[in-house]
Amino acid sequence: MADLLEQEMKQPLALIEALTPQGELDASGFSLAVCQRLLSTHADSGWQILFPIRARHAELMNASKVEYAEHELLSLPTEAICPSEITSGMHIVHHGYIGKVVEVKRYESSEPVSNEPFVYIVKLDYVCGDIKMHNYFEESINNGTARGWLSSMQGNRLATFIRVIEGE
Repeated sequence: MADLLEQEMKQPLALIEALTPQGELDASGFSLAVCQRLLSTHADSGWQILFPIRARHAELMNASKVEYAEHELLSLPTEAICPSEITSGMHIVHHGYIGKVVEVKRYESSEPVSNEPFVYIVKLDYVCGDIKMHNYFEESINNGTARGWLSSMQGNRLATFIRVIEGE
């Protein structure tokens, strides 16, 4: 089967190949599909390649976001859960919006509070609700030089994490 992006990838790959150590990659013309492919195939590349591609990818993802103020998930019941129970694909309520969990990271706390040894960071993709709050909690990418498209929330087991109860 032929690669559907074969023709579209020729120009970006040529730009990467021609990049000098002092040069910067111009990713402003890359499509979302090209950015996703390059981020997966060039994950071990240097910052001169990855930073512009990540920034373009986030720009395209943010441009495609539309606020959904009336969504069926907003009317479903919710429950508080322990962050250790959060899994990818789960819907989490966070300051007036609902996000779909993309990733959960767990770190050991350097100074445990109330004998809670772990801190959890949950990365969310916007689904519905207050998009301005989602944008407020968006993480930075590229060492803080560009805004991402995923919001995040963090806390230990003493924090309140609320999931949407689906399918009941």
